[in-house]
Amino acid sequence: MNVLLKLSSSRRFWIALVAVVVTALTVAVPQIPAAAVGALQTFALALIAAFTVEDTAGAIASALNQSRRD
Repeated sequence: MNVLLKLSSSRRFWIALVAVVVTALTVAVPQIPAAAVGALQTFALALIAAFTVEDTAGAIASALNQSRRD
């Protein structure tokens, strides 16, 4: 249950879910231009990467602050 709670609060999870929905819509509605779908998927990937870098930088800063206190 803890895993589901963490997933529901993860920004990366929700953006990845949106990307999957967009991809599923292109299968269901093939009239959507491929360029638009590609742009949305690329945007989602860029957001996931940015959030990952932000979270990693925060974890590193937290670890450095903790080591300085010790």
